[in-house]
Amino acid sequence: MWTSARKRLRRLEASWQQPGLRSVHFPQVARYYDAVQHEPAYYRLPDQTWEDLNGELLFELLDATVSRVGQQCLYHRLRSPLADEAALHEFDAAATLLGQQPAARGQTLLALDQLTADETYYSGFVNGLPNFRRVWYDSRSGQTSSVHRRW
Repeated sequence: MWTSARKRLRRLEASWQQPGLRSVHFPQVARYYDAVQHEPAYYRLPDQTWEDLNGELLFELLDATVSRVGQQCLYHRLRSPLADEAALHEFDAAATLLGQQPAARGQTLLALDQLTADETYYSGFVNGLPNFRRVWYDSRSGQTSSVHRRW
């Protein structure tokens, strides 16, 4: 069903900065974090520390992202904190801009709203092209099935 951009924006603005009520599929959310383990980082939380801190619960409490890619970036940021002061200031400036500029926030929310389907989860690259995986989760059986799509 087609929804006007104005209605979508009203819905997105109402839920902005509110924790999401969607279920989180951590294997898909963690995929980007897992894929960049070879890249240099200031620090990465070991799995045991993440578990000791109830990292998945913390993630669910903080997750107010709009897109699947946003979920993956938040997860990565929580597990790989930044120590670069310039990068932290840049991130803070972007967050401040979105908080103070409704027009910029609206454009960003509408763009990210297009990345909410499960196939927008990052799942690596094949032949230099992003490889997305459509994942179905059967809550009765607890089983997942998937289909790969190369763009």
